[in-house]
Amino acid sequence: MLLLVVAFTAERVPEVRHTLTAAVARAGLAGEEAEDFVLTVHELVTNAVRHGGGSGELRLHRQPGRLTCQVRDHGGGTSTDVPALPNANVPGQRGLWLAHHLTCGLTLHTSPHGLTATVSAPSAQRTRHERPRPHLWRWHSQPRHGRTLVTLAGELDLSSVEQLSDRLTATIAATPTVDVDLAAVTFLDSTVISVLVSAHHAAALAGGALTLLHPTGQVQRVLTVTGILPLLGPDKPADPPRLTGSPT
Repeated sequence: MLLLVVAFTAERVPEVRHTLTAAVARAGLAGEEAEDFVLTVHELVTNAVRHGGGSGELRLHRQPGRLTCQVRDHGGGTSTDVPALPNANVPGQRGLWLAHHLTCGLTLHTSPHGLTATVSAPSAQRTRHERPRPHLWRWHSQPRHGRTLVTLAGELDLSSVEQLSDRLTATIAATPTVDVDLAAVTFLDSTVISVLVSAHHAAALAGGALTLLHPTGQVQRVLTVTGILPLLGPDKPADPPRLTGSPT
């Protein structure tokens, strides 16, 4: 049964994620399984926008006991190999790895018309309604004792990374030691991780440091599984290694 068909562009990424979240909930997927499935599809959508021509289509199907989602882009086709997880010190290159890690059965099929990515997850046959959530994020910064505390809240994704990067860059230029409180962040993706790693390098070059504080739920799981929390968390090494790769 076809549950959802959505065309997307960069501007619609948050809206598409919220529409998918509601459809997945109505289909009976809940808890961490639903969060991971939505993040997986979101990463595929983001990958299509950034590397597959800037637009595409999402199709969500329900089969007995299973949800399946296809994401098709309009690029010229790309590799069907899932990249290895990069070193935590390297910005970028985590989207498809996250999608592969968080779900069962990620398949990639390329053609002259673009890439089709398919993922699936077990699903119960029950109905659940969920209100759409606003795709807003908030920033608050406060100097304290020679460092700056940045408090973030809401959902962070491709639509917010440019502004987030600009604000972190300006903050680090003024005070290179920055603490970023993530307690109120409910969603972040691989594009945000890239911004945080780049800000970490900028702070180190300026003689300071960037530290991530209080992530919870899915945000904590994603930062841990990608190796970012050991690098940027409060228990990070005193002298982390410098960037050795080239971001993409």
